[in-house]
Amino acid sequence: MSSEMNTDTNETVGFPELREAGGFELLRSSQNCRDLKIIDCDWNAKELQKNVNTQSTIYIRPIQKNLPTKNKKLNQEPSNAVKAVCERCKVEYPIMQLREHVDICYGELEEILPSLTEAESVYVDAAITQTSPIPVNELDFIEISHTSSNVVPVSQVDAPPLSESHVMVIEPIQEVEVHVPVISTEHTISDTINQIVTFCKLNNITDPVEILKKLQHEILRGRPLDIEDVTQANEGETSYIMVDRNQLLETAFDEIRAIPPSNLSLTLEVQFYNEVAADYGGPRKEFFRLILIEIQQKYFEHGLRVVLAKEYETVGKIFALSILQNGKIPRMMSEDILRELFADSTEPSNPCISELRKGLNSLGIYELCRQMPSFVFLFHPTTVTLTFRRITTLLRAEFDTEGTNKNALERNAYSAFLRYLREVASGRRENLCLGSILQFISGTDEEPVLGFKIQPSIRFVEVDQSYIPTANTCINCLTLPRARVGTDSNLPDDQELFSLYDYAFCNNFYGLQ
Repeated sequence: MSSEMNTDTNETVGFPELREAGGFELLRSSQNCRDLKIIDCDWNAKELQKNVNTQSTIYIRPIQKNLPTKNKKLNQEPSNAVKAVCERCKVEYPIMQLREHVDICYGELEEILPSLTEAESVYVDAAITQTSPIPVNELDFIEISHTSSNVVPVSQVDAPPLSESHVMVIEPIQEVEVHVPVISTEHTISDTINQIVTFCKLNNITDPVEILKKLQHEILRGRPLDIEDVTQANEGETSYIMVDRNQLLETAFDEIRAIPPSNLSLTLEVQFYNEVAADYGGPRKEFFRLILIEIQQKYFEHGLRVVLAKEYETVGKIFALSILQNGKIPRMMSEDILRELFADSTEPSNPCISELRKGLNSLGIYELCRQMPSFVFLFHPTTVTLTFRRITTLLRAEFDTEGTNKNALERNAYSAFLRYLREVASGRRENLCLGSILQFISGTDEEPVLGFKIQPSIRFVEVDQSYIPTANTCINCLTLPRARVGTDSNLPDDQELFSLYDYAFCNNFYGLQ
């Protein structure tokens, strides 16, 4: 936002019209949603950067008084201004404004724009090229000009002439039916599921993990889920959501509901409020881990809640997303619920089950389970637990060259870490388990069904004082501090060192400032 605010005089420099607004507020739209919400943070550059997507538009809305929508600069015409006629639209304009007008002039509308019915009239921003009209059903709010900060509903716009505004209305010339192709996402997903089922049956594939690999390969699109090569940029389209750890269910449900059906197959990019980590896999896994815990507590721990039946569709969408995007598998449903959920009956008696089916089928999970019953086994509770042996096998330590001083110090640090892992595995570290350490390293507290793209590892860094571990969850890397070469510094004793480890592994925040 380029405006500067003088808090003493309550005047704005960049937007002088706001002096007469009686106060104003800043709003943003949710991801893929046209509803505006007040930005819930301090309105300064640092906080806005942390809490608002850098590609989002911030809207300024006056509180007590509507502002004029005319561009004052264009209206201030000298009485003796020299004028000339635009060769495109045949309208006379002041010579000093002619260049600006020609750049945005559409000329004779009858020659360059298709005819539309009255219901299909469109609003066109005059700064857009002639071939890029914006349908009115894709806009809720239009920023009237660079000098006016109004946010005006389309239905209330009384469009002024082109010379006075950046917004114009194109009236229908004749009634001609316009055919717009409509792509059915449900039909596309259904076709894809049928192809997957056919492929699996022809190749005698019944292992749910293999089926999941095929499902993920055929449905997911956009940016790769995880970094596979640290030397290559991980780029591609995503569905971006922002959630609050302190109000996870409420904010997550709002964001997931706002994703269009056609974008559910895109890789999810998660940003936690007031945290600065970029999501290349770690924050997304952390989001699914946390949201599934809260969903279990509210929607399944005490049985299905019929009064909240409508919310189970969003629950089903989150389940489907977590299954497909390397998150945790939702295993909190009882055998009775699973039996009714994936039964062949046309309509279940419980409305919660009906809504849950809709959510799961947004990505074809319900239909796949119905046609491939072996896939349902993914939802059953597992008896596999993370052990000391398994976590030490997963975590590959990267030591310096054998025989060097660095190698000796790294092995000392690694030995201390193994002693700590044994204490955690035996339950002697309060509020911690081995899953807490894996979650700190990778974003998930259990090994994903499809495994890790990059094997979890341990790297060592020399320090003078702070022996608190850090991690990069996007590449599953734990950084363990060690003593500096050539000094008398040694590792702290186990009691002090393990307390620092406890502090690190109990922390779930990403880049908190």
